[in-house]
Amino acid sequence: MSFCKIERIGKGIEAENLHSDRHMAATCEEAANMYKNRASSGKNNISGDNIARIRKKLTPKVSQRFLADRMQLEGIELDKNAIQRIESGARFVTDIELKAFAKVLAVSYEELLEE
Repeated sequence: MSFCKIERIGKGIEAENLHSDRHMAATCEEAANMYKNRASSGKNNISGDNIARIRKKLTPKVSQRFLADRMQLEGIELDKNAIQRIESGARFVTDIELKAFAKVLAVSYEELLEE
């Protein structure tokens, strides 16, 4: 029987093999990699920077509060704080929210997902 001890260290994940078998060590490392659900930057989304960049380029200038209001008109319950957390990468973005952001900002999904 093999056991893996997997723990979150800061923004990373570390796996410790509790078995002497090298094959099991590789399996532990694979198990640790399964839990990586962050962008390469360590943020919780890859669209937040793009949403902020596109929002700031709009004319007339669009605030986070105004963007939240427009998202609510699309049926997405977000407030200014949620927009701030998305743009900073602290909050995950659902596919439903991404679709609404694309519509409200008049851009493609691809543009929101560029790294």
